[in-house]
Amino acid sequence: MIAIILFAVLHSQFLSTEARSHACIDGYCAMAACRVVSGSGRSPYCWIADGARYLTCGGNHDCTGAANGWGNCYFTSCGFDRAPDPRKEFKKTCDYKNAKMLRDLSNECSAPGYSFDSWVRAYRLTRDIYNKFNPCTGQLIEEAAKKVIKFCYCYNFCGLGQTSNGCEVNGLEGRLDLNKNLFSDYSASCRIDCTPVDKLEKVGQKTNRYSKPSKYSFSVTAGTTTTRTSSGGGSNSHSVSANVGLNLKSAFSAGLGYSHTTSYDWSQSSATAFAKTITHQVSVDVQPGDTVTVYQVIGVCDNSDGNKYRIETNSLVVEGKKSKETIEV
Repeated sequence: MIAIILFAVLHSQFLSTEARSHACIDGYCAMAACRVVSGSGRSPYCWIADGARYLTCGGNHDCTGAANGWGNCYFTSCGFDRAPDPRKEFKKTCDYKNAKMLRDLSNECSAPGYSFDSWVRAYRLTRDIYNKFNPCTGQLIEEAAKKVIKFCYCYNFCGLGQTSNGCEVNGLEGRLDLNKNLFSDYSASCRIDCTPVDKLEKVGQKTNRYSKPSKYSFSVTAGTTTTRTSSGGGSNSHSVSANVGLNLKSAFSAGLGYSHTTSYDWSQSSATAFAKTITHQVSVDVQPGDTVTVYQVIGVCDNSDGNKYRIETNSLVVEGKKSKETIEV
């Protein structure tokens, strides 16, 4: 046995500078470095040593440097502890496992019978997604987990058409934080490809039939929301992320500029119009015998991914019988 072990070590060291076939198998690096007798059926692959342990991996790329350069076989690995031959048992390789798990996890947030809500209930933390790839581990698995998170967020918030082009997910920058909450610590930023239009939308009207001036008080909401209609016919409305707001602002500034429809200059619009909605209390004077009608400048943009954006600006147009003015709230 000592002779076998010594031969394995010397043989692996002798071949360490030569390119070897290698693979990441069940989370550990293996390379073709063991001598076998033709027809014996034994695998020529050994486990690559990392000191006194096996070298861990998340995919074949993690093993390339060791297999082609500095790697040695684990001291028992060319004896009784040989690695499987990945050419015959490819389903044990992390490259195969990762591709299958990536597909399965993506289906869990997009396939019929599944939903984004059920997906985030099943995987509360980012770590829960990462651990699904066990026993494969490392930075390659971080990247695989990122792909799952990006697909599920983009699919559910921006549509299938943006899963591979246009949508970005905020929170995935840099190394993967395994402790992030999968529901609250990420957000999708969709590509804006809609054609912006604007209009004056009536807020309300008041007539003063008395001999003294009066006040017309009302509430108005300013900010941006997006509405998406589901396949079942229902719809839900929610606020937009900061990145989507900035993209919308750029689209309206470039697409409309100064609008002859509303006399509103979108290139000078406040950033707050493209942020979360805020309700304002407004009061305007109504002179005796006058009728005042209040309009709000509204922008709409129907994106190709199914999102319908609505921008309620801070700009109000107040029209009386003999007057017209614009106020900002």
